[in-house]
Amino acid sequence: EVSHYLSVHFLEYLEKSIEFLGKKEIIKDSKEIRKVIKPTFLDLDKSLMTDSAKEELVSYSKNEIIDEDQEREDIKNFCSDEKFNDDELDKIMEFNQIFNPRNIENINIAEYSGSSGMIILFSDDTIYIASVGNSRCLLFDKEGNYIESTRIHTMKEKDEKKRVDII
Repeated sequence: EVSHYLSVHFLEYLEKSIEFLGKKEIIKDSKEIRKVIKPTFLDLDKSLMTDSAKEELVSYSKNEIIDEDQEREDIKNFCSDEKFNDDELDKIMEFNQIFNPRNIENINIAEYSGSSGMIILFSDDTIYIASVGNSRCLLFDKEGNYIESTRIHTMKEKDEKKRVDII
């Protein structure tokens, strides 16, 4: 639901950042791009806690079709070290249904789920990459040689935890 929300609203928030900074021409400097992208990400994140976002996320979840057979298979695969019989799987499924945030009234789904993201901008002979969360982009040249990778932003990294605590 959060990924869907972000894909629907990203351009709207990007345009607000561009307007706020008074940028109307094409931005071709990495520092200028960062000044536009960072507030876009932060404002989108804040927007997830609003009542309107909460309603929108719930509407997305109501449109989602849950395949119970697939969910059972996912549990088996996720817990591959455990061998559950059918009764145990039924209990896990029942537990998941009761405590699934999507089934709790007046809940903000964004508090229980999230999204990672990647933006890639091609401008002339330059590639700009912005990422958030645990998405990773690997760049290769035309011959297939590894050039560069983005880093993953997780709370396991001390500098990332410190950065998030400051915000």
